[in-house]
Amino acid sequence: MIKRREIPAAHRANFSKGYWDRVVNRLSYLDVEDVLELSFSPDDSISSMKSAIHTAAKRAGVRLRVVIREPRLFAWIPGKRPVIIRRAKRAPVLCEVCGKEIERPEVGASKQFVCPGKGNKKSRCQKIRRYSLAHHVSIAEARERFERIGEMHKGQRSK
Repeated sequence: MIKRREIPAAHRANFSKGYWDRVVNRLSYLDVEDVLELSFSPDDSISSMKSAIHTAAKRAGVRLRVVIREPRLFAWIPGKRPVIIRRAKRAPVLCEVCGKEIERPEVGASKQFVCPGKGNKKSRCQKIRRYSLAHHVSIAEARERFERIGEMHKGQRSK
């Protein structure tokens, strides 16, 4: 007999998203009748792992069956299906300075406001927008000032 406060807490095993992706990848190489058995420590609470492995299977585009018999998890792929998760086409973004459409990657990258530069060089649009924000003027005003400064520099270089 023990006190309620002395009951040990369930140890929730913490596995990364990549771990479950690798498990599903390994499952895809198995034959139709094969089952992958994952053994865990008896202290681990593996009932919470079921949703993680199902989510990884959804990312991979496969249907999955999972059976839990503490402290083991059995998983297999009964069939294949098309990928469910499809990213919607991203709406085009127009440059705030020149108005041209900005090419964006399919995934990642924060929202862009101006045309990107090449390599480590800033684009003209990036310089104008940065000038506008730093001097608290509109983009149109910043563009005019930027042009005047550029003309002044050209005149000094030609002398």
